[in-house]
Amino acid sequence: MSFTGGLEADHRVDSSNSMRPETAARVAACVEKLRRQRVYRHVLAVVVCGSAGRGEDRPLPPGGGSDIDLMIITDSRSPFVGRRIAQVLNESRDSGIEGGQVPRATLRVHRTLLNYEARCNGTVVDGARAVLAEIPMRGPADIPRWEAVRLLFNRLFEHIKLSAGLQDEDGCIAKTYEAIGEAQLVLERRYRPSFAERWEEVRERPLPETVPRLQEKYLQTATHRLGATAPPIASVETAQADLLQALSAALGLYTGLDGDLQAKLAALSRQEHNWLHRVYWIPRNALLGEPILLRYVLTDPSLVIWRDGLDYLTGRAAAADPAKLLLRWQACPQILRPRVCP
Repeated sequence: MSFTGGLEADHRVDSSNSMRPETAARVAACVEKLRRQRVYRHVLAVVVCGSAGRGEDRPLPPGGGSDIDLMIITDSRSPFVGRRIAQVLNESRDSGIEGGQVPRATLRVHRTLLNYEARCNGTVVDGARAVLAEIPMRGPADIPRWEAVRLLFNRLFEHIKLSAGLQDEDGCIAKTYEAIGEAQLVLERRYRPSFAERWEEVRERPLPETVPRLQEKYLQTATHRLGATAPPIASVETAQADLLQALSAALGLYTGLDGDLQAKLAALSRQEHNWLHRVYWIPRNALLGEPILLRYVLTDPSLVIWRDGLDYLTGRAAAADPAKLLLRWQACPQILRPRVCP
């Protein structure tokens, strides 16, 4: 039995929603695995977020895919609870399952794109439905501009997945331009919580050309998202170059700094001081037998990993193992904003 803290619980997998039947089946199998674990007693709700919860995800091939994001809301902030939940979800990775623990206490504070979409139209498949009402976000003005920067940094890793053989070219390109367009909508305070709403928003008020032909490229992702055959949006090389250009522009707007992307990231690294992330990350690496590097002491770990990803894609660390980069990125806590501005 989960501890719902006064919330009314409904412990069943609900398939009466807009999810694709194959998506609902994969989610149900993962939830059943989670229920068999002792850690399940800390689970308040299991939420399918993003495109999968709305039925807007790409059709998944048998035994594959990576478009089902699960938010496991817990009554505990323990990293050990989070680690066990991550292990369970990892067992379903071949079914397209991704995600992790979201403590209830942080759900009430952190203003992220994931939380915003979950608040607006997340699908609760197990547990207490009312918990999503605790997310303090009601509109696009509540999304910090930092989320645009974070979204673009994280999309670098779609290109690293491609290098590791864990992503196909069409998916990598489409996700790149989805992210560039959505980051721009965040910066302009007009982000919408579903793909259909974002496409409509952009048709009514076109995106600026922060990268060449952004409006055309972003709208063309709709064809790929809906599973229809379409000509390539761009080459992988062009998509990566556009992503780096958009990231540099967003980071410059966020920090108020000029210069190249590396210089802006270096300045950001000097500004951020999340000591709890450093205190968590260094012992975590020690327990796993990974080297304890001085840079994790001097810089917040997520910024180190974003820099590693950037160095790999731009050839500064071409010999790095992309699979190991992905594992560190997936495990690393990221800087989140508890306030609206900046």
